[in-house]
Amino acid sequence: MLDKIGNKFRLYQAKDYYSVCMWISMFHQRMECEKGDRYNTRMQYKILSLKRGMRNKDFINKIVKKIKGYFGCNSIVVIPSSKKGFSNLQKMLHSYVFERTEQVPSRKYQQTGGLELTEGVKVDLSDIKGKILLIDDIITTGTTMDAFAGKLKDFECAKFGIAINHKLEPVQIDKIEIQDNNEDVLTDLDINEYKIGLKDVICQDIK
Repeated sequence: MLDKIGNKFRLYQAKDYYSVCMWISMFHQRMECEKGDRYNTRMQYKILSLKRGMRNKDFINKIVKKIKGYFGCNSIVVIPSSKKGFSNLQKMLHSYVFERTEQVPSRKYQQTGGLELTEGVKVDLSDIKGKILLIDDIITTGTTMDAFAGKLKDFECAKFGIAINHKLEPVQIDKIEIQDNNEDVLTDLDINEYKIGLKDVICQDIK
């Protein structure tokens, strides 16, 4: 299924999670490409290139701005990565509520039940008001999203992942218009790095 029709993107929901991109495995990606559907691959590539090299920042900012307005949110809070400090996405969206003070070992990050992921994280809610748009780049299981939402229990939250794992069986609930420059993102990063990166992300059953 295409995530985009013209400049209208499908808005997906799975449980209480929302997204504009259904993240699928490399096997399914190849199947979709063989059918002539390249958009989902391009969308995933944009997200991956943001994670790896901070490319496509303007496009991701447009998505976040649109979703923030859609849900009537007043504040944006980005979930930190497993690495110490602030993630690229946190810096891009100027969201410094959560600061990871201790790096999480990759093995623990993949196997943890979620609550441990909020340990070693400093929380600053001084500038937060109203409804929160809680953001992660990819929602894989929802465990990380729920764990950090628990840190914001005094606030109403809309849980949004730029992409969401297709295994959560997200369904389309609406279409939203987001201007996309439609550049050929497959030229942004070497295709072999793209394939490796997709494998790395999909194998991390962490969020």
